[in-house]
Amino acid sequence: MSLPAATASLAAITSSYFGDTARNLEAIVQFAEQTPCVLLLDEFDALGQERSQRGDHGEMRRVVATLLQLLDDMHGESLVVATSNHPQLIDTAVWRRFDEVIIFDKLSAPQVAELISLRLRGFPSSISASAWAKKLIRRTPAEIELVCFDALRRAVLTGKQSVDNEAMTSASRRLAERLTALASVDEPGETD
Repeated sequence: MSLPAATASLAAITSSYFGDTARNLEAIVQFAEQTPCVLLLDEFDALGQERSQRGDHGEMRRVVATLLQLLDDMHGESLVVATSNHPQLIDTAVWRRFDEVIIFDKLSAPQVAELISLRLRGFPSSISASAWAKKLIRRTPAEIELVCFDALRRAVLTGKQSVDNEAMTSASRRLAERLTALASVDEPGETD
C-alpha cells in the first residue's frame, strides 16, 4: 500500500460553535473519500467519546452520531487509523466501526532506556539511561520524551555541557506537577 498520510488535527476538527465539529468531520471524511490516503485521527478519544458520559450537553452525542454515520457510509480507498491513550473513553459503537484494534503494551525497561538514549542523542549526557528507565517505566512514551526534551532544554539554557541527573530529576518533577495540575482541572463528572 502506498497511500500518502493525512493527519486530521483535533484542533482543526473541534469547534466551540454548535454543529461546526460535525461539519468539520464531514469535510475530512469527504476529503478522504475523494483523495485516497491513510487518514490519521490522533487523540481520537476526544471525538469518539462514550455518549453516556455525565456532563455532556448533547453536542458530543451529536458529534459521535455523525461520526458513526460517516464511518458507516465511507467509501473509497482510504484507510482510517485512530489513536488514543484512553481507549476506555471511546464509545463502544465507534469501536465496532473499526476492522482491527491494536493495543500497544507499556514499554519495557530496555525499551524506555532506548527511547531515552534516542531522545538525548546528539547532546552529551552523563546519566544512566537504564537507571532512568526504571524511574520512568510507568510513563507513556510521550511523557518520557517530554522529560528528555525538557532536560535537554534546561541543560542548553543553563549552559551545561551535558544532560545530568539534576536536569532529568527537575524535568521529571515538572512533568509530574503538570500532570497533577491537569488531572485536577475539569475532573470527569464535575459541573460548572
